[in-house]
Amino acid sequence: MNAITQSITNSPSKHYHNIILGAGISGLTTAFYLQKSNKDQNFIILEKNDRVGGRVFTDTFNNNLVEHGPNALILRKKEFRDILCDLQLENELIYPPAQSKKRYICKNGKLISVSPSSLLLKSDLTDLKAKIKLLLGGYTSTPQEKIPANQNIFDFFATRFSNKFAENLIIPLVSGIYAGDARKVIMKNAFPKIYEFALNSNSLLLGAIKTLLRKKQKQQQNKQNNHKESFQANNLASFKDGLNILSNTIYKNFEKQVILNSTVTSISKDNFKKMWIIKTANESYTCKNLINTLPAISFAELLLSDDLWFNELKSYLKNINYSSVIIVHLTYNKSDIKNKNRGFGFLNTHENNLLKRPLRILGTLFSSYMFPSRTSTNQELFTVFLGGDLYPQIKQLSDKEIIDLAHTELTKILQINASIANEHSILRWDLAIPQYDQNHLQFKDWINRDENTKEYIKNNLYWSTNYWGGISVPDCMINAKNIAQNILEESI
Repeated sequence: MNAITQSITNSPSKHYHNIILGAGISGLTTAFYLQKSNKDQNFIILEKNDRVGGRVFTDTFNNNLVEHGPNALILRKKEFRDILCDLQLENELIYPPAQSKKRYICKNGKLISVSPSSLLLKSDLTDLKAKIKLLLGGYTSTPQEKIPANQNIFDFFATRFSNKFAENLIIPLVSGIYAGDARKVIMKNAFPKIYEFALNSNSLLLGAIKTLLRKKQKQQQNKQNNHKESFQANNLASFKDGLNILSNTIYKNFEKQVILNSTVTSISKDNFKKMWIIKTANESYTCKNLINTLPAISFAELLLSDDLWFNELKSYLKNINYSSVIIVHLTYNKSDIKNKNRGFGFLNTHENNLLKRPLRILGTLFSSYMFPSRTSTNQELFTVFLGGDLYPQIKQLSDKEIIDLAHTELTKILQINASIANEHSILRWDLAIPQYDQNHLQFKDWINRDENTKEYIKNNLYWSTNYWGGISVPDCMINAKNIAQNILEESI
């Protein structure tokens, strides 16, 4: 036993079979499936804040309902729809109107509608080369076996379409999803399905067809076990009172097992007793299974160990990069807005402007157009995203400077005749989104080596995090459910 562990174990501890670090949507979902099984309900969740939900954070200001984190759910994956059924929330979903599906790219202050037909026929966002490649299904002469495992997203799409296509469409897309830089984020980890398509064929389209045909038989075999679904075909949804219903619904099942305002001060492993030791400011806890949902660097800084493997793990975790995101909500009178282009929202292009305009909004959601009940009928609510990996310096600005920047750019794009917004709200998220870049790829390659996989399994360490299986709410909840199932299987 090392000196660090010895000093910690001198004080009495409360023991649990499972301790979950963090009451965000991942931690809550893991706990929900542990409890649901009736096999392993001996757990607590330690949460440093005074609320649950983490980045899933619905709020109100001046009678406007806003999402300070994810704004909607993508219902594409059956595994996620199954989770909503388990929570008995499938009938609580609300769906945006059909016309809100429209997406835009903002280039030089002009909103350009994006659709497959527009990209082929008349869009200024693509060139002739890209149009031909689109007709060919994204064909490249590069053999599938020679696709670099560390190829970034920009190069992946520029090779299959064109540089202009990647600059005008892929860079905004990655800044919108990851708040990241398409020239740094790795294709294999960020968009694994599309990467799989490329491995199956020189044509992305043919690769997609081959992949889907392979999976069709398996889906048909499992069809008889499906829930009877009441979901609409539209793959975007939310709830009347916002996404908080997800975390609040789960939380009600085990409120007494969630310890709020409990900041973890250290984590260590007693290898002799084969247990984890978790210290907070006021308590000491031990457990067999440790389920981590914390940001990579936060977990690494809390982990105290003289063990060589844990120290190597810490070095990889500390290298995982995160983007910081600032979210600004603005309302305006409908009568003051001249530009009537509406839909889901728009993303900004960034090519050749990084030095000329170093501070820009990444994109904007037409929030009240997607969910009209979220503000008064004579107003429109816009959700503006700023900062990210492209413009990290923006977080140095004051709240007033950021709100002014968001207002100035939004009023130019949408031609809003207002000197200030009617109302505004701002929230800053540090360590908002892990970047699936080269450092993340190195971590995943290292942790997936057989010897390292055996090591964290042996140590009963589980990863219910957004740098493990995807950053979206559905991906986090699916990963969390799988983690719970793994714990239950190993405890039998």
